[in-house]
Amino acid sequence: MSFASAIAPEALPFLTAVVALFVPLAAAVYLLTTVTWTLGQRLVLRRLYPPQQAS
Repeated sequence: MSFASAIAPEALPFLTAVVALFVPLAAAVYLLTTVTWTLGQRLVLRRLYPPQQAS
């Protein structure tokens, strides 16, 4: 029996726990980055292209 096949069944529950910890963290970082970028982009574009007055 190889080392990997002996250790894998014992390590899989811990791997699941590690994934369960990092997936929400990655989602939060993605959401924070996207919102920050969008707000910054809107501020820059609003200064470069101010809203036109309706005639």
